[in-house]
Amino acid sequence: MFPDGNMQILQIQIPETKDFDLLTKLGQSLEPLLNDNYALVCSGSVTHNLSKAFKDMGHLKVDSPPAPYAMKFKDELFELLTKSVRLNGKKFMDAAMGIETFFEAHPTLDHFLPLLIFNGASSQSHGVIHKENDVWSFSHLSMCCFKSQ
Repeated sequence: MFPDGNMQILQIQIPETKDFDLLTKLGQSLEPLLNDNYALVCSGSVTHNLSKAFKDMGHLKVDSPPAPYAMKFKDELFELLTKSVRLNGKKFMDAAMGIETFFEAHPTLDHFLPLLIFNGASSQSHGVIHKENDVWSFSHLSMCCFKSQ
């Protein structure tokens, strides 16, 4: 994603909160760092259903094709992230949770919440979002990366 590798990285732990507007504001406050050659890596997972992955692990290969619900969720989430009118905070979360397969893709929110920070940081001057590294593990775990430029 960063072939030159010449950027600063600051690691922070996100607050344990369901205040979706707060997480978006955190991203917006970090957005100016992107102009100073910092990378903002919001590590979560686009789909993260570990119970299905563990259940199927015995008969799936690590590189098995994605489960239909997981692929559908990833595609609809990318559509939501790239809409011409960007949603933030609670409005973004309401729209994401409105995706039919949201709770199948994310039985818990912990691996989804970093996306609110990313969305906040990329919603202004770094608004063009690209998919990168569209890799899957055990059909249920998307390792897809979204990059904002």
